[in-house]
Amino acid sequence: MKFGFAILSLVFLAQPSLADDGCQFSHDWTCETQNIPDFWDGLNGVTLQKELAKPEHFPAYLYKPAGSSHTKIGRFFIDRRYPVGPIRCEHFEIHDAKSDDALKWESLDTSASNVYWHLHRAIDYFNRLSAETGEAIYQEKRPIVIRVHMDTDWAMWIKFTNSERYNTSQTFPDVEPEKWGTPEEQREIWFFIPKRHLMPKWVIARYIPGLKNTIFGTTGFPLDSAHVPSIIYHEWVHLMTRQYLGIDKDTPLNEGYSDYFGSVIWGRPAMGDTEEFSSFPYDRDFAKSPDQIYADDVKTPGDFVPRFFWSLRKQFGPRVDALLWKSLKLLSPKSTLLDLPRAILATAGDRSFAPDEVAAMEKQMRRLFTIRKGRRGD
Repeated sequence: MKFGFAILSLVFLAQPSLADDGCQFSHDWTCETQNIPDFWDGLNGVTLQKELAKPEHFPAYLYKPAGSSHTKIGRFFIDRRYPVGPIRCEHFEIHDAKSDDALKWESLDTSASNVYWHLHRAIDYFNRLSAETGEAIYQEKRPIVIRVHMDTDWAMWIKFTNSERYNTSQTFPDVEPEKWGTPEEQREIWFFIPKRHLMPKWVIARYIPGLKNTIFGTTGFPLDSAHVPSIIYHEWVHLMTRQYLGIDKDTPLNEGYSDYFGSVIWGRPAMGDTEEFSSFPYDRDFAKSPDQIYADDVKTPGDFVPRFFWSLRKQFGPRVDALLWKSLKLLSPKSTLLDLPRAILATAGDRSFAPDEVAAMEKQMRRLFTIRKGRRGD
């Protein structure tokens, strides 16, 4: 049986691999791709992780070719050679957990190289969006700190705590609130380690060998967020929108904008969507048209905003990105979901869209933003 699997593996490896346009940065970067057998990807999710750890795949990044349902491994070179020294650029530098020093490329840390690659895709996207809108979109010029392999939580005034945190990522403001919104403000993005939570003590399965480390003995599926491109984009968008929406609170607008633009950069209406790195059950699909809002939607983040934005994009095309970005000028950290229609219509009415298109938007939003009684899910 093993011999048969080996033959199948060789057949799949022999297939040619095509890179997507993720290599086309403004830098002098060259790229190669490694085609991982789709058969093995579907059979065993850890195969891709093992392949990614191979030194010959470094520096490596993950991507999904157009039309493929599986993630692939790409390798990139800077100035046509493997980079050396600290992992940093003019916008950010990457640290290992709580270290004060930037990781080095020689560490062969694929979490760091993947984050580096995809953050540059996000930066290039916002450079293009800036040219399209005719407005300068603030990009970090003083390197911010990106931390990978974090396992402890964050707290105001303390920064690093002793309480554990994992299976997520987060963008943080400065630990000193008086610096928020000033040039001295320090911002960081943390990517936490993947780890399972044990079931409550009264659940017998958590003590039984063979079960305690499975879904029967644990909860909270492990997520390696530093290996999930759309999550990386999501966090960078938080930095881009913070002057309008803030980053100290999770709000429908704050999270919705990051979900939408993060998924746009990823190239599909979804968040997560990297099955080989256990992003299930964190995956979310924004392709479905939004329903009329409930009161809960106004108060807590959910899928309404990214679904609404994607429905506009489906109707009016990619120019919606510029519309939504320009609408941020009319929003603030105190804005609620109900402030969104006014901001969008005011922006679209400034000769960005034809009068009949603005009328269609207004009709659609009047229906969607009339609060439905009850609570979503009841």
